[in-house]
Amino acid sequence: MARLWVVLRRKQKIWKQAVVEGAADAHEALTRACAELDIPRPIWLAKNESDMEAFGRSFFTQDHFIEVIDFDRLELEWLREGAKSRDPRNDFS
Repeated sequence: MARLWVVLRRKQKIWKQAVVEGAADAHEALTRACAELDIPRPIWLAKNESDMEAFGRSFFTQDHFIEVIDFDRLELEWLREGAKSRDPRNDFS
């Protein structure tokens, strides 16, 4: 089962976070997370889609929102059970 970790950052520190489980895709998970965190939903661009496919993570800034937001960055990352990390810093073998 895939889980999506959603992080709101202010001044490079985690301000709020949520983990969404059981979503069919990143769009649905993002919608549920935005409702849970009580924030507006960002505009999903082709770059976000390609980042999620290639790296399992993406981010949004003020440029992705119509409304003014009170955080600096919204980050998404898939948390997959038993999956190998795509980050080479986590490879200790």
